[in-house]
Amino acid sequence: MRRLRSAIAVSLVVGLLVLLGSAPASAATPSSRSFLVTVPESPGSGSSIRLDATLYTPAATPAPAVLLAHGFGQTKADLDPEARRLQGEGYVVLAYTARGFGASGGRIGLDSLDGEVPDARAMVDVLAADRAVERRGSDPVVGVVGGSYGGALALMLGATDPRIDTVVAAITWNDLASALAPPSAGTVSGGASSPLRDFKVGWSARLFGAGITGSANACGRFTTAFCDLYRRLVTGGSPTAADLALLQRSSPSTVLSGMRAPTLLLQGVQDRLFGLDRLFLGTSKG
Repeated sequence: MRRLRSAIAVSLVVGLLVLLGSAPASAATPSSRSFLVTVPESPGSGSSIRLDATLYTPAATPAPAVLLAHGFGQTKADLDPEARRLQGEGYVVLAYTARGFGASGGRIGLDSLDGEVPDARAMVDVLAADRAVERRGSDPVVGVVGGSYGGALALMLGATDPRIDTVVAAITWNDLASALAPPSAGTVSGGASSPLRDFKVGWSARLFGAGITGSANACGRFTTAFCDLYRRLVTGGSPTAADLALLQRSSPSTVLSGMRAPTLLLQGVQDRLFGLDRLFLGTSKG
């Protein structure tokens, strides 16, 4: 994990220097501050949750900004070494804890277009309102980076927010349904157009387990919809059309046609969960 985070950080610095431009040279002591960002619980909801964030400001500003997204089961604390490294390179950095983890409120929706992605856009709003962030006209200069869980988030944010200038995503998925329950030979009984799916029980158990650790609730901090989906599949059930639609709401493949930002992808050649095939699934919902 440390090697992965180091590789992501190095690649991001190189990518930002090329795509965002060099940051001002630091000449004084950088600073950081933590705060809570209030976001809607869901699109159009009157209820809200708060997300735990830390902003790292370099000594010389204005400067290009970097939004850091963490891996599954992590928090903004795991991003601190990379954040401080980028801050030392002269960038404004915003690291935050995704909903359902650490001190952030809300429930885990696995990078849902109805939850985590709007949350990330709210973080871009924070950067856009900060005078320390460089602008091109009225547009803030912002790059986003993440690995695994954060990688999918980075791709989905880059494809849905035109303010993102560059994306770095590592070891992640394109289609979550195909990643966790890939199609196999044959068809579901009574549905000639519905392929059978092999649910990855072991990997999914790890994923779900990380989301319920330390919780007295059987669903942990997952949304009810994802909790029900997991229970059904882990007991031998087949994913329904509603299940697949839910997983599509957490899939970069559904929005990548809108990607305009230069993107650097890092993927594991021998990764048994998110292998190289995850990069080449197109936008099919099959």
